Amino acid sequence: MKILFVAHSSELNGGANRSLLSIISFFSENQNYDVEVLLPSSIGKMNDTLDKMNIKWFTVKYNIIVSKNQSGLNGIFRALNILRKFTQDFFTSILIRRKISKSNYDLIYTNTRVIFIGAFIAKWLKIPHIWHVREFINENNLKTIYSSERMMDFFSSKLIVISNSIKDSLIYKKIRPEKISVVYNGLKIPENLIEKQLNNKETNVLIAGTLIPAKGQLDAVKAMKIIQDKGFNDVNLYIAGTDPEKNQKNNYRNLIEEFIKSYQVRNVIFLGEVENLDNIRKVTKIELMCSSNEAFGRVTIEGMLAKNIVIGSNSGATPEIISHGKTGFLYEAGDFIDLAKQIESVLVNNYSLGEIRKSSELLVYENFNIVKNLKKIEKIILKEV
Repeated sequence: MKILFVAHSSELNGGANRSLLSIISFFSENQNYDVEVLLPSSIGKMNDTLDKMNIKWFTVKYNIIVSKNQSGLNGIFRALNILRKFTQDFFTSILIRRKISKSNYDLIYTNTRVIFIGAFIAKWLKIPHIWHVREFINENNLKTIYSSERMMDFFSSKLIVISNSIKDSLIYKKIRPEKISVVYNGLKIPENLIEKQLNNKETNVLIAGTLIPAKGQLDAVKAMKIIQDKGFNDVNLYIAGTDPEKNQKNNYRNLIEEFIKSYQVRNVIFLGEVENLDNIRKVTKIELMCSSNEAFGRVTIEGMLAKNIVIGSNSGATPEIISHGKTGFLYEAGDFIDLAKQIESVLVNNYSLGEIRKSSELLVYENFNIVKNLKKIEKIILKEV
């Protein structure tokens, strides 16, 4: 079987392409599959990684069809720009369909819902198209093409979603439930787990994710202020993640730094993009998932596997992973006072954390093992071809 995987980016920022690489690796190692990858740019870390894996890739210029929600005149321009990108990709698919038809693909697999080029090509070639939906759109104050859910239904043979929370949101948008399969993201379980190098004199807290409001880093900093005001002066907050708005004046990082300066919050360290978070997790005790609507939370299960106590917001798919008091702790989304309360609970009640670490690690082994989850994806693919 010959499969064309379509990536949304030629970079490795965020979890979508990292998860895609795991899927590509799984199928490429099986002689029953011939794997190729379509990328939007000829230069990037994704390209370099595929070269190292000896995976064939090629490029066509196509768009990410999503933008921030805006109102008024800006909202009109936003909608027109989205429509322009959508139309552009539609005609691009017409131009390249003959060339791509010569490759005799049996199936096209699109890795996120914010690109449509794979869906268009599959429709022209009359072959199955699987859409892997990894994100919320409207819930994160984003907008894509009008009636995108109906288009996803029309242009796909099957939708794979990474959480029940996303499944429910798509059903609410009138996508047929039988067309949707839930397959959680999985992790490759290493033979040797992280060996902790904790310092008894201080506690390190980590929050990892792109620096955008939806990820909630400001809530983490506000919680740190409360913790410090209560006398916990030996707690450090590490913020890991790229800043996509770094060239903009009023970006999210500036907002966070203004709060830090205004309220004299100490011990907040910005790490930027970190390729290997394991090195940070060795020295951290607590990990935060402050996203207001996390579609799954790869870093949540990574944190659990690293023996961190994970504290997450009670929203999106996070409650599907964290059982309060058993595999971590939950707080009310957007309530940094409650977040501070949960952090303080972990700092004070050290005696009860061993069982939580064991339970969360077992949860990852049983439910988020990548081998099990990749076999579920393979089963779906075989059923559609």
